[in-house]
Formats: sequence, structure tokens, C-alpha cells
Amino acid sequence: YGKSGQRSNEACHDINYIAISGGLGATGPADRPPYPPLNLLADFGGGGLLAAFGIVGALYERSRSGKGQQVDAAMIDGCISMMAMHFPDWGKEVLPERGVGLISGSAPYYRCYECADGRYISVGSLEQAFFDALWRTVGEGERPDHMDVANWPAIEAHLTQVFRSKTRDQWTARFEGIDACVAPVLTPDEVWNEPQVRARHPGSGNDSVPAVPLFSRTRLRPAALDMTDRTTEILEELGLGKEEIAAARGPEAANPITGLSWPPQMKNADQMAAIVKGTRSQPRGDKK
Repeated sequence: YGKSGQRSNEACHDINYIAISGGLGATGPADRPPYPPLNLLADFGGGGLLAAFGIVGALYERSRSGKGQQVDAAMIDGCISMMAMHFPDWGKEVLPERGVGLISGSAPYYRCYECADGRYISVGSLEQAFFDALWRTVGEGERPDHMDVANWPAIEAHLTQVFRSKTRDQWTARFEGIDACVAPVLTPDEVWNEPQVRARHPGSGNDSVPAVPLFSRTRLRPAALDMTDRTTEILEELGLGKEEIAAARGPEAANPITGLSWPPQMKNADQMAAIVKGTRSQPRGDKK
């Protein structure tokens, strides 16, 4: 939560930061509770990436002023910053409420469709040229005005039926070379065999994710994972004495890694999918 404010010493996770930033309240299905997009937004996007950006910015400023400074990179601030485009749209026709709007999943040309094999295809045919290409490929009859919300039910019904007629990979092949912004929804273990990913990052995989961005001269390679606790070593290099280090580390110094180990050891994990699917299929009652 950052160095200041009443929550500054409060423990929270990614889901809490995106909840308070407005991101969670603006995403997900309209008829179910919000679902967090893993821990991508606050932990890695609003936290790690913006913290790294802040460090680079401070180093650059130091090269000009000769002075160092602290970087207060709060995950909640990062999430709020990433919502800057969407805050002005909230409550308006582009994003009137959660799960409703142009790019929140309700527009029939900006959502995912189930294919014949139970897998999914993503459609992002938002602009006119892309929707024209989509309709030329899978549409029938005169191209509808996709920006007229009154046409959305008919467009969705047609696309739902069409995409269920072939497998995901058949649709992927069908749209190859067509600029309609259509792409397969891949599972994590399928990513590394996708032609574009394989061409840019050969040899990468779930346990060897590439270092990005790519540099023309100084290409980086991901370092081996090192979980060694170097807190004392670093504080000694900074000139702190033993008492100062002990005070900084606190009572958990003997066992610095606390809380949930990753990946955690879960019981009956093989039942998880069935439980989640069963919960989602339960009737939710009338909305009051």
C-alpha cells in the first residue's frame, strides 16, 4: 500500500490491491462475483514492473543530478495508474458497469467463443477494418453495423454457432494471414509451441521463461532461480552493525521465509476443477 496512508502497514495480496484500485470491480462476468486474473496485475504489473521502471528512472535522474532517492512503488498505485484509461469511461456507454461494455466481454466481437473441441478462440475485431475481415471470413449476408448495440444479439448468435462448427486449431488455421484480430486461447503448456512464440524464444518453456524486452546489443538470459537469503549480507555492505541488522530483520531472522511456500502442498487438489465447476453451475436466485 506504500509508505504512507492508514493501510501502509496492512498485509494484503494481489486480489486486495486490484479490488481497492477499481480494477477488480470493473472486470469479470456481470452475473457472478469478480474473478482475479491470477496475480498478474498488482504483483507483477502494478508492483514488480513499475518498481523496476521506477528504479531505472531514479538511476537515470541520478546520472543527471548526482543524487539518489527512495522509490515508493506501491502496488495499489501501480494498479490505479493502469486504470487511468478506464476511470473516465466508468458509468458511460463504453463501460457502464462490470461485465458490460465495449471491451469487457459483452460485445460479441470482443470476447471468446467455444469451438467444436471445447477449446476457445479469442475475437478482438474492434475496429471497422478488423470487423470487416471477421465478417468476410465467417459472416453471412450484409455486414451489420457492429457499433449498434441493437445488432449485438444477432451477431453473437451467429458467431456462437459458426465457431462451434470447427475445432480451435481449425479456426486458427482459417484465420492465418487475416487481419481480423482472432487468435486461439492457449493453455500455459501450449504457449511454447505457438509459432510466433517459438520463433522469438526458441528453447523457452514453463520452467525457462525468456527475459524481456529484447535488446539489439545486450540480449539478456534469465538467471537461475536463487532463493538464498542475502539480507544480512546486503545490510553489512551498507555499513550497518550487528545490532542495527538484528533490529532491521526482526524476530523472524532465524527463519526468514514464512507464510505460504510456492507451490503450496494442497490436499485433494484433483477434486478442485469439479468443485469449482459445480459451484459455478448452481442457481444464483433472482436479482433483487
